[in-house]
Amino acid sequence: FALGRYEQPERASGALPQRPDATARTHTQPQRHPFVTMRADDIVLYDMDMGPFASMCRLQLAEKGIAYKARPVSGATMENLEPFYAHLNPNMTVPTVSLKKEGKGEATLLTDSRDILEHFEDSDEGVSLIPGGKKRDVWRFIDEMYAIKIDSLYINNFRENSPSMFDLMRNGMLKKKLDTLELYAQKYPELKEQYEQKRAKQLEVRATVYDSTQLCEENKVKLAALMDNAESLLAKSKEGMGEEAGYKDYWLFGAEYSLADAVLTCFLSSLGMFDLVDLEGKPEVASFLARAKKRPSYKAARIVESIPMKMKMMLMPLLLVHKIKSLFSKGAEEADKAFATVKKSANEKLDEVVGAKK
Repeated sequence: FALGRYEQPERASGALPQRPDATARTHTQPQRHPFVTMRADDIVLYDMDMGPFASMCRLQLAEKGIAYKARPVSGATMENLEPFYAHLNPNMTVPTVSLKKEGKGEATLLTDSRDILEHFEDSDEGVSLIPGGKKRDVWRFIDEMYAIKIDSLYINNFRENSPSMFDLMRNGMLKKKLDTLELYAQKYPELKEQYEQKRAKQLEVRATVYDSTQLCEENKVKLAALMDNAESLLAKSKEGMGEEAGYKDYWLFGAEYSLADAVLTCFLSSLGMFDLVDLEGKPEVASFLARAKKRPSYKAARIVESIPMKMKMMLMPLLLVHKIKSLFSKGAEEADKAFATVKKSANEKLDEVVGAKK
């Protein structure tokens, strides 16, 4: 990792495929942060900057003061589908954590963010993020959030507000993912079962998330209930603080910042990226998020709250090309007209992004 080169560890079944071009980062807390930095015995977080569940793990580790090595996994290039990652995490989801005590055998792999959160909370490393007597309440709130299928909200947002982007995601990105999984199932027979299972899950996503709005409507109800619960808990905490609430921070379960607060912070930031949560009429939640963003851990964990400029610029030509390709079958003359229309629209969008004329 220090050399910027990632090599796969040996496992009982043999050596894993290597990704020599991957770059890793080591994260420790700056000394000015009010955390106690714990030594990392080979803690590797396979990470995705914009992933809401990866960000929850980063924020937990930052709050607990646990040092780790971050291995970025690119969603844009579908790196999580590559054989080296499928060996690590058969679900091919991000994050994954590899734990290996110094000088002790094989690494332990945690392949689900909920399991990662629980592992580090149950370990004796770092400060506890579970206030005394509140363990059941904290995990109940976290599980209420995990019950929300956030991808259904994302996709429906594009369906309603950006049909071209929705079309690109369904008929471009998702199709490419399905084709890649089918190809890899043939190319890597030792992983055929994992790739076929992953492809079946993606077909289910297409049916329930892209081709139906029922799941989205169900999750809108769950999201509204979560926001009501958060508002109520924060109001109760504020009331319990009395006059101190005017000059001291308060959180979901009182004066002590908890893992539930970290999870809610990342959840709200991810939803806010696409204007999927309305804090109108939720003054306590809005105030909570403002306070959470001021914590040193928020910056240390690199929480993403807006779409990066690089991604916006990358998506524009993709949208243009996909739109033209989808219309080309209608005839050259019609395609020419469509090209002119889409080009004009793309230039206007580009002006909005960069704030200047072409």
